[in-house]
Amino acid sequence: MTFRFARDGEIRRFLTMLLLVSVVVLAIGLTGSFVLLRRVETELLANQTRAAEREAVIIARFIDRELAAGAGPAQTIDRLQGVLKGTGSQADFLCLLDHEGRVISHPEPAMIGMRWGNMDMTRLDTQQTVPIASVLRSRQPVSGLQREPNEPVQLIHYQPVSGEPWTVAVHKNTAVIASEFAALRWRLLGAAVPTLLLISFVGVGLARSLGAHFEQELAAKNATLESRVRERTAELSNALGELQTAHERLLQGEKMHLLGELMAGIAHEINNPLAAISGYSEMLAEGYAGDSRKAGTIISQQTRRVSSIVRNLLDFARNRPVQRSPGSLADVLTSAEELIVAELRQSGVVLQTSISPDLPRVMMDVQQMEQVLINLVRNAAQALAGHAGEHRISVRAFTDGIWVAVSVRDNGPGVPAELRKKIFDSFVTTKPDGTGLGLSLCKRFVEAHGGHIELLPSGEQPGACFQIRLPAFDPDAAGRSSRSPFHP
Repeated sequence: MTFRFARDGEIRRFLTMLLLVSVVVLAIGLTGSFVLLRRVETELLANQTRAAEREAVIIARFIDRELAAGAGPAQTIDRLQGVLKGTGSQADFLCLLDHEGRVISHPEPAMIGMRWGNMDMTRLDTQQTVPIASVLRSRQPVSGLQREPNEPVQLIHYQPVSGEPWTVAVHKNTAVIASEFAALRWRLLGAAVPTLLLISFVGVGLARSLGAHFEQELAAKNATLESRVRERTAELSNALGELQTAHERLLQGEKMHLLGELMAGIAHEINNPLAAISGYSEMLAEGYAGDSRKAGTIISQQTRRVSSIVRNLLDFARNRPVQRSPGSLADVLTSAEELIVAELRQSGVVLQTSISPDLPRVMMDVQQMEQVLINLVRNAAQALAGHAGEHRISVRAFTDGIWVAVSVRDNGPGVPAELRKKIFDSFVTTKPDGTGLGLSLCKRFVEAHGGHIELLPSGEQPGACFQIRLPAFDPDAAGRSSRSPFHP
């Protein structure tokens, strides 16, 4: 098989070289033929010109001898007419002209007396078209071409006579040159056409051979490429399958890890109040001598704490559909304040509320928004625990007509820089005993309302500032900017 391909390659190279050589030879041959034709045409014209010149010189010398022998002009013309009569043809003839260009001797007697001086000719030496009268006046031998309407082109040589102001004119029909030139051209074409056909056949055969060879090579390469593509596709499919499996395992591992952390956090959160409840319950059962009302209060507080932990966990686990209706965020804020103000007083936290009087209505789930506001205020209060100085939380509600915003700011230690970007992630908390579900739940509720929640840059003010934005319900707010840069 290899030998056959090598043999085919040698044949193709040979045919290619043969085709190239043939094309070069043909090009050289055609160029040479064109040059040869031009040269032959020029040579034929030059030969006819020399022949006309010899004839004119012979006649001019004949006239000079007659005049030198004592013959008069009329006698000389008669003798010349006798010589010329019947010798001319329609193709070639000679005649004698006087200084005005009038015919004084011609093979055809009917032509005698005609004036040729008003005709033009193209001189062969200068290629300029000049009047014949000027040639006759110059008294110089001149050869040229004369073109008359509906007549073949004539080659004319004018030879002056020294003894009289006469000029011998010899006419040669160029049709002879044209016929000889055409015959030579046909002979050259007869030799070139078979050569061209042979080269064409060789070229077509070579092109088919090369085309078939290239098609075979292309088909083989395409088959190889398709095989490689299938192999790579299978490898990628396997790799993607393995990656998907590894990803699922990783997700499952992360879920189990998060679930373990969640369970540990919940157990820790619930264990503390349960320990307090259990301790005070045993003390009361054993006849606690102290203030039983205080023990009952502690038991009640810790019970509420367990209830709150369980409620947050259930809210986080459930994805209750949002039930929105137009409502006043100011009313929700007032209701949330009433629910949490007692808890804040017990913690020694001062709550300052500022509500803009022109707040537009908001499409919202009142229960969820109330829980969001309570969570934000409670988080702020918990951040103030253990912080020196006055404990103060500022809640501000305002609008730009497109959005309604509520900001909750405390004057505590703020959020550490390393936690700011992930503060809304699940199980992320700044409190030692926190579950990290409150802010994550707030983010879910706010975004379900088409709003935004963010931790604003602290700037020069102490503490942390959380801000929520909900789209205003008023129709005149439609079509305006979808985001407004609120700053409390």
